[in-house]
Amino acid sequence: MEVDWSKWPENTEDLSKEEIIELLGGAEALKQSSLDFQQVTDRFWQEKKWLIKKYPRKWVLMSKDGLLAVGDTSEEVRNFAQSKGLRNPKVIVEYLDPDPPALIL
Repeated sequence: MEVDWSKWPENTEDLSKEEIIELLGGAEALKQSSLDFQQVTDRFWQEKKWLIKKYPRKWVLMSKDGLLAVGDTSEEVRNFAQSKGLRNPKVIVEYLDPDPPALIL
């Protein structure tokens, strides 16, 4: 989904929900964007264990079609994405931590 930010008003307080949806490309574009994001996150979670084993402590860039880039920093993989014209929600950038900190709730 590409948003034409030149058409985005400075003040959005008075915009209706319909006007905001239209500025974002319309309802179908928003729906497709959500589906794209779901597909890429599903793919990442399916392959996360394998990725951590193969690329521990690396940053990865993945699309719904698979792995696209691996790097030592998030900047490396984000620069790759930018050079290829890839953007969210079509890609996900994640750090592969083999020993994530424990979360205590």
